[in-house]
Amino acid sequence: MKPAVEKLRETHRNRIPVDIAQRIDLARKFAVTGTPSFVGVEGDTVQEVLLGGQTERKLSRLLSGEDGVA
Repeated sequence: MKPAVEKLRETHRNRIPVDIAQRIDLARKFAVTGTPSFVGVEGDTVQEVLLGGQTERKLSRLLSGEDGVA
């Protein structure tokens, strides 16, 4: 997953990958209980959650804020 996430960071610079082992506070705040988890957040509001491995297309749609990620 990391190569896909890093590739998407090139076009989505305002998105931040977080290692929940290092940021347990964020994992708790956004109720992340497993990895990988992808949480789309706007302000303090969770917009979308994807659990488990994802395709680059699904991640791109999440990062772009598109509806109907599935």
